[in-house]
Amino acid sequence: MPVYRDGSPVQLVGLQDLLQRAHEWRDLAEPNPLIRAGLRRFLTALTALLVRRTNTDADHWTQRMRDNSGFTVGEVRAVLDELQDRLWLYHPVSPFLQDPRLIEASLKPELKSFVELAAHLPGEGETAWFTKGSDPDMTGGLPPMAAARALVGRWYYTLNGNTAEVRAEGRTISSQQGSTFGEGPARLTHVFRVAGSLFGTLLRNLTTDLVIYPGTSSAGVAWADGDQPGPYDDPLYRYTMTGTSVLLGPPASDGRVVQVLRGPVPADPDRVKLLRESARDADPHRILIEGRTPGSQQTLRLSADDHRIETLNALRRPGWPGNPQLLSHGVISEERLWLPAGRQARHAEILELLLADKQGAATAPKWKHTATVTLSSVLLDPELTDLDGLLTACFAGTGAIEARLIWAVRLALARIDNKTGKRVAAPLKDGPVATAAGTARRLWLDAADRALDQVRAGQLTELQAQDQLWAAARTALRTATAPYAATTRYAASTITADRVLWRKPT
Repeated sequence: MPVYRDGSPVQLVGLQDLLQRAHEWRDLAEPNPLIRAGLRRFLTALTALLVRRTNTDADHWTQRMRDNSGFTVGEVRAVLDELQDRLWLYHPVSPFLQDPRLIEASLKPELKSFVELAAHLPGEGETAWFTKGSDPDMTGGLPPMAAARALVGRWYYTLNGNTAEVRAEGRTISSQQGSTFGEGPARLTHVFRVAGSLFGTLLRNLTTDLVIYPGTSSAGVAWADGDQPGPYDDPLYRYTMTGTSVLLGPPASDGRVVQVLRGPVPADPDRVKLLRESARDADPHRILIEGRTPGSQQTLRLSADDHRIETLNALRRPGWPGNPQLLSHGVISEERLWLPAGRQARHAEILELLLADKQGAATAPKWKHTATVTLSSVLLDPELTDLDGLLTACFAGTGAIEARLIWAVRLALARIDNKTGKRVAAPLKDGPVATAAGTARRLWLDAADRALDQVRAGQLTELQAQDQLWAAARTALRTATAPYAATTRYAASTITADRVLWRKPT
């Protein structure tokens, strides 16, 4: 796994080195957003298991977290010894994050290309999903270390879809239900806490449920159970379930992975669905807000295309009428975290969000855009009321700067109404209008991001930032409508539109 220390290049380390030196590493350096989030879940689960097997006294671990003393060699060795048969990429009985049951369960076993593990994440403007032949390192298979990381990403973030047919418990299953945390066709918004060291990060993502299991024994992690998903209520087991299966084919002569066997989990699909949905609903990395009706809940789903300030606005000011609040659920909230952090330490943390958009049919969606977005934890501090004032000025209602900017673009490209003969604002759906509005909005959001940083650094007051953002809106409007301003048709309307942004509407 790729990790780094401040001032040092990225290093690739194995699981033992990662855990034993977790207090030395700053953080993971995995660039793929889905694999990065999968690694965070995988390592958090290992940490929960390590704590369960050694000492679950919160005060003890809180002090060690403050001292950044790390895990002991004995603690790491004990948990890895327990899982040793599950950590081999190729193992005759229990290969790493794979399902040997596919050999017997598959009705027509067929080895597929390794791109089933290393699928191409589309960039901006792309719609293709599968790896292109021109992509680097995608022509000769995956090196074992890359395959291992890809298996982690697939275990946690595979989408629904059609796969090979398998026979399980007297039934034929022809489609996979996806990973527990893939969430079907819906957008993903998953949050993780990042502390000053990887050791602190691993501990701070533990919820009380993952560490303190009320039963007399613990089921452990689901990927160590050859019959998963099992009927266990253990939150740690549910946290590590999946709804899809894969098995690596024989390696090439140089060890590279070139083929895989894939399929749905060889188990009763109704039971898989029930357990998967239960685990998804309890996922501590999802963000819940108040729903439209009293007592209801809504999952917050943000777009990977959003600017950072839009993401912050959605977290501080969720979008339902009446200004609903984030609910005390999981990692986003201090209330369910196992180990507390002082105000200073908490404010020094980073909130890392996996944002993923999808496209296509609900039964077989594809990734459209994925991103890892980071926000300083202090930005969610309710005491920072100046941020709420700035965000309100930017986004709240028709009088907000963003709304006025879009209205100004529509006025700048006004058209003649056929019935009245008067100029009216152009509809946003018109191609040129949509293009100009998109350009103006992107330019202004970039400026809003910078203003946010200046407010946080004490370089601007809230009111100064608002003045700066009204000016930025005017600049964005002029830039986006510049091709039209010199024309006879639009010269007057662009001047009128500019005036819309010269004052703050009352």
